[in-house]
Amino acid sequence: MRRDVDAVSIALPDHWHGIVATQAARAKKDIYCEKPLAHTFREGFAMVQESERQGRIWQTGSWQRSVENFRHASELARNGRIGKINAIEVGLPSGYYEVKDKSKLEISAPPPTLFYDRWLGPAAEMPYREACVHINWRWNLNYGGGQLMDWVGHHVDIAHWGMAGMRLVPFRWKVWRIPPRTDPFNAAKKFKVHAVYPDGTPMTIAGGYPEYKGGTKWIGDKDGSGSTVERSTPSPNRC
Repeated sequence: MRRDVDAVSIALPDHWHGIVATQAARAKKDIYCEKPLAHTFREGFAMVQESERQGRIWQTGSWQRSVENFRHASELARNGRIGKINAIEVGLPSGYYEVKDKSKLEISAPPPTLFYDRWLGPAAEMPYREACVHINWRWNLNYGGGQLMDWVGHHVDIAHWGMAGMRLVPFRWKVWRIPPRTDPFNAAKKFKVHAVYPDGTPMTIAGGYPEYKGGTKWIGDKDGSGSTVERSTPSPNRC
């Protein structure tokens, strides 16, 4: 155990988060981990349990809470400026980053500078493809969860930020997804999730549906004058 290390920062692909985080907690290190929290719900639950058991400080990164428009809009929602929140809509990106050089999708030997077995770690064994390492690992469910997992930690976090006083654990979910046909990228390119919170408030999370614009939207029943209003926080690239 490194006694000169007080905390660890985890910026690995999603499939490595669970092992590194639980081992760091057992080594009595505080933890900062980039979103999403974990690759699977079960891993995330284990990570939270271990951190609590070891009395560790945990922070999950979501830089949007430091962006002015997200903070301002959430304050309007939290402070009742739009009245009772009747519904929330969250728009996420769809698809995945295009690989222009198709030769990088072919199976090949890993370069000598990459310890590929270590990179795979706890993931299922798969042949090396250059296009699946680095940023594009997100589009293979062996390592990540597509645009849904990449962005849900941003915009749904902001949605929860604006839902002051509400219980933030949905009790009912319904999911639609349209998977891609391109191997090896098998994460959903288009998806829609309906969640219902304990007080009956519905939330829709969608990617690839033009009616759901990128960002977070709270739909309230007033704007201070009694009329219905919507407040939203667009993604930075839509500002």
